[in-house]
Amino acid sequence: MARLWTTAEVADEVGFSEEWVREHAAELGGIRTGTSKHSQLPFNPKRIREWEERSQSGSIPGSPVLEATTADDALPNLRATILAAYRKRAEAGERAA
Repeated sequence: MARLWTTAEVADEVGFSEEWVREHAAELGGIRTGTSKHSQLPFNPKRIREWEERSQSGSIPGSPVLEATTADDALPNLRATILAAYRKRAEAGERAA
């Protein structure tokens, strides 16, 4: 079995803050080890890579829907577009806090 990743390692991999990773732990496959919000929160690297693949395909719930009339009209860098939208939401949330 692969070594589990820390919140910091996941944040580095997906390009978001550790706080964002903790807030989206369920969607990223985080494994809660206790009931406290300060409990360890390890992640299986395979689940993170699956999440990244879903983000590239646009199948993440709540991600922006990109309309295209044909496959040729689709944006070439869908993952970057989706990640930019998540980062914008995360930054807005951090400023509000």
